Order: sequence, then C-alpha cells, then structure tokens
Amino acid sequence: MMNQHDTCKTLTVVQSEYCSVTRCPDCGMYHLHVGPLSLRLREEVFTSICAALSSIHRGHYGHNEHLNMSVRSH
Repeated sequence: MMNQHDTCKTLTVVQSEYCSVTRCPDCGMYHLHVGPLSLRLREEVFTSICAALSSIHRGHYGHNEHLNMSVRSH
C-alpha cells in the first residue's frame, strides 16, 4: 500500500560530497541523505537537527538552553 510520501517529487536544496537535502514542495517533508542513509523529516525535526549540528560545529559544547539539548562525551 502506497502512502502520500511514496510519490514525493523532491527538489534539491543543497548537495555536498557526503550528503544532500531535498524537499518535497507538495508535502513539505525534507529528505536528508547521508551516504546510504536517507531520512524523511518534518520541517520542525529537520530544523532542530540543523540547529544541533550547527551548535556543535561552532564549538558550543555543553548545555544549550535555547535548543533544549546537551552534548555528552562517550
């Protein structure tokens, strides 16, 4: 049985050597492709992931109140 996302006609938002992001203008879902992994994400989830990765990239380790997240070492 197909659902509405099985027929997404995506447009490329950004593409790099290791990942790409596409978006379906009809349903608004973002598609994050990293190597062989693909995730279909609602806009608020995609935005949250981007904010978290951006914070780590900028070196803001530890608790970040406005993102409601914390970075832990393993």
